[in-house]
Amino acid sequence: MQDRRSTGSGVTGLSKRAIAKGRHKSGFEAFFDFLIAHSVPDSLWKTGAFTLVLVISITALFTLKTHFIHDGDLRADLEYAQAAFVVSLPFALFVSFGFLRMARMQSELARLAATDVLTGLANRRAFFEQAGTESETRGGVALVLDVDHFKRINDTYGHDVGDRCLKAVADLLRQMTRESDILGRLGGEEFAVFLVEAPQDKARAIGERLAEGIRLALDELEGQDVRVTVSVGAAGAPSTAPIGRLLAEADRRMYEAKRAGRARLVMSGEPDISAPTSVPAA
Repeated sequence: MQDRRSTGSGVTGLSKRAIAKGRHKSGFEAFFDFLIAHSVPDSLWKTGAFTLVLVISITALFTLKTHFIHDGDLRADLEYAQAAFVVSLPFALFVSFGFLRMARMQSELARLAATDVLTGLANRRAFFEQAGTESETRGGVALVLDVDHFKRINDTYGHDVGDRCLKAVADLLRQMTRESDILGRLGGEEFAVFLVEAPQDKARAIGERLAEGIRLALDELEGQDVRVTVSVGAAGAPSTAPIGRLLAEADRRMYEAKRAGRARLVMSGEPDISAPTSVPAA
């Protein structure tokens, strides 16, 4: 009975040098060992080009007519290899484009799952994920903005005008904030902004500029005499802090602004309440 543990050249037909380099493995096994050893990135796996190469390579490994000779070198029938390549190419293209379509669909589904359909901003879950990472690594200030008397706007002018109001607020927030800041719609008429690495002493000015910009820009909404103002709560920390804690504090301050007459900003750590804007809340 032959010893299965033997790795001599007499058993495998390969030289000891070839065995030491792993040449005793099948082409299929050696190919995947190469992929694992070189740690192909996930992003590369998802590209159509890499998928095409992968499928062609696997097909060739299964169909290529190869012969091992005693010294461990590989001799291939090139004509057979060319024929196998031509036959497998349409299938490889079909599969690669299928993978590419799947990757695009997955990317689009992931985007939709993280986006508020009406405004295009990050939804509540995505905002917490994105802002949470920044707040615990770089710090900043959280703002919670709530459209004043939004129910009255819906009841008076209709939900279509209410939707346009929310879209307009979202567009203004995009225009008046930095690319690095994180915006989201938490739900209903409530929005959130995380000002990445913004110093607390400047957060009040930033929040008031946002509120005033919304008031001035939305004094009239597509022909309707709709006065739109927002109440703003702001909260920051000396360094980094969990986003949940900052938003909870900003939310409390926003309700203080509501109770104080709306159309104003209240910031954590300040005993006084900012004066209302010159135009009363709608």
